[in-house]
Amino acid sequence: MKESDSDMEFWNGLREKMTHYTDHEITDILRKRKSYEPEAVRIATDEAIRRNLIHSEQDLFSDKYSDQPTSWTLFPCPENKETRDKIIRSMSRVLMLVGVIPAIYGVLKLQTGKYPEGVAIFVAGLLWVFAAFMIFSRKDRRFWAPILVVGLLASAYVSRMFLLVKGLKVMDYVVPGILFLVVFYVLFFLRALLKRQSE
Repeated sequence: MKESDSDMEFWNGLREKMTHYTDHEITDILRKRKSYEPEAVRIATDEAIRRNLIHSEQDLFSDKYSDQPTSWTLFPCPENKETRDKIIRSMSRVLMLVGVIPAIYGVLKLQTGKYPEGVAIFVAGLLWVFAAFMIFSRKDRRFWAPILVVGLLASAYVSRMFLLVKGLKVMDYVVPGILFLVVFYVLFFLRALLKRQSE
């Protein structure tokens, strides 16, 4: 296959793909058109005209389609839905792995004879894993809240444990603190992605 034929096939595929983009996604491509290949912009422009989002290329010079500088944000959400979906799945997998830790810890507690505490921690771990799996498979925002509740309970439990232990050094507090901050950052980043995905 010639290179030109390959290029034509790629652009035709992109044209077909853009027919499934939302109006917001098409508008965003046109607003950030300097970051895209000219042919991709032309395809997006044709699609925008077809949808009556604009009447001609001249409309791209209006304020609505001016190239706005990207503002800094704590939770940057990609414009592409497929990219957001991949990130959501990756974060959900990470959270599922994190949820295994309290489940294992709960089993260890049961082996020491601390049954109520062991069962509570084990169930909390399973709830965390289940909710993360449901987000992974269904992209359902409703399962985000249970993870947050379990995370807050876990941080309170760990804080209580540290307060009961004597002679700990500063780093003994810093490392778990950083780990919890990372987990909560991932959790709230996931929430922002899920919210954007449902728009």
